[in-house]
Amino acid sequence: MTTPKRRSVSQLSSYASCGEAYRLQRVARAPQRPAAWFTHGKAAHHGIEEFEKNRRTQSSKEIQSIVESYYTEEIGKTREQWPDEAAWMVGGRKSGWKDIEDRLGQAIWQVNDYQRLAKEHEDEWRVIATELEFTITLGGVEVYGFIDQLRKYRDGRVIPVDLKSGSKLPGNAQIQLGTYALAVEQLMGIPRPTEGIILHLGRPATAHGKEKPSKDHSYDLTHWTPERLGALYAQMDTAERLGLYLPNPTADCERTCGLAQYCMVKGHVPSAEQYERKA
Repeated sequence: MTTPKRRSVSQLSSYASCGEAYRLQRVARAPQRPAAWFTHGKAAHHGIEEFEKNRRTQSSKEIQSIVESYYTEEIGKTREQWPDEAAWMVGGRKSGWKDIEDRLGQAIWQVNDYQRLAKEHEDEWRVIATELEFTITLGGVEVYGFIDQLRKYRDGRVIPVDLKSGSKLPGNAQIQLGTYALAVEQLMGIPRPTEGIILHLGRPATAHGKEKPSKDHSYDLTHWTPERLGALYAQMDTAERLGLYLPNPTADCERTCGLAQYCMVKGHVPSAEQYERKA
């Protein structure tokens, strides 16, 4: 009998984006180069979650302190493992330490901008759950995850929301939100939401561009049925069990993939031999 394995939306997304990166990270366990944008995203999520869990009672100054403490602690942990900041991946043409410094400011700005957005729409919707954990079965595969937010609107709709702090919207948004909608249906015993939202957290003004306020992006989830999503998870599960990992190199790999130094397509360094594919 095949031993069941738990899968997640992030695993499906990672596998579909680049099978080789998936293999290196999750199978070979190769060390991944750090980037401050990972901690930036987690800090923004943490600040927003704390704001909602505390019923939006904190001031901007209190939230700033929460975000700063979280960010500083997490960056400190990463620095212990990767003290050479020159080895960190960075956004744009800047040094590692400068990127670390800038991204704390971005995280704080994003959480403050979320406070603005929540205030503007407080008569339209409220958040009824944050970091909602779920485990459901799709296509015979156990799928687990966490929903950033559930919003309840004045008209009674309950909509799953995912927060994104990066500069680009995800290409797998409908798959992710569709999975969340099925989880909401099962967890809450309500009709499956036919809409999902990616809240794209904005950007402060810089010398290179204007301020970009945080913005909702709505997705129609009507056709993301249990059968359609189940087929995707089942296919990914089967391929992973067979050890099928197809690389998908892009022009931006060297800058944005923390595993590029071990990639079979990009070329190995001598110390990467232990992460090569085995016959």
